Amino acid sequence: MAGGMPAPLAHDLLRDTTRFLLRQDSVEALCQAGLAFLAGQLDATLALLHLRESDVTYRLRSHVGEHPLLAVHELQVMEASWEAQLQAGAWISTPVPAPSWTGPAERNYARLGARHLVNFGLYSGPRLIGTVNLLFDCERPELSDLDVLGTVGALWGTLISRMQAQQEVAAREAMLRVVTE
Repeated sequence: MAGGMPAPLAHDLLRDTTRFLLRQDSVEALCQAGLAFLAGQLDATLALLHLRESDVTYRLRSHVGEHPLLAVHELQVMEASWEAQLQAGAWISTPVPAPSWTGPAERNYARLGARHLVNFGLYSGPRLIGTVNLLFDCERPELSDLDVLGTVGALWGTLISRMQAQQEVAAREAMLRVVTE
C-alpha cells in the first residue's frame, strides 16, 4: 500500500491489540491499559479516551501522556455532524490543525502540540459509547490506511459495555444481599 501502513503491519496491529484487550479484566484496565497499549503500538505522543456521559457529552476516562492544557479536553461535546462522521467502523486520520476544523480555537489539538490526529469511535452494537484520539507531534501520513481501527473500536466498545453491565449487576446483587441480610 503506497503511503499507508503495510497490510501485514495492520494485521499485526489488529491481532496484538485484540489479544491485549481480551486479557483485561475491568473497565479501568480496558480504558487505561488498552489506551497505553495502542498509543505505544503507534508511537502516539498523547492519547485520550472519552466515554459517553449523556446524549452529547463525553468525559475523559483515560489518557496517556501529559500536557498543561489537557484539562480543556476533560469534557467533550459531540456535535451531530462529528458523530455522523464516526459511524461504526469509520475512523479519521488527519493533519492538525485539520482543514475542516470548525470548533473553538481553545479546543484545537494543535494547542496540545499535535501535528497529526487519528480518531475512531468505540461502539457497542450501533451505539457510539466513546472515542479514542491519538495525537502525534509530527505528521504521520503513513497512518492513512488503518482500517483495522474500525474493528478495534467495535471490539473495544463491546468489551467496555459488557464489563460495565457486569459491574452494574454485581453492584445490584451486593445491594440485594445487604438488604436481605
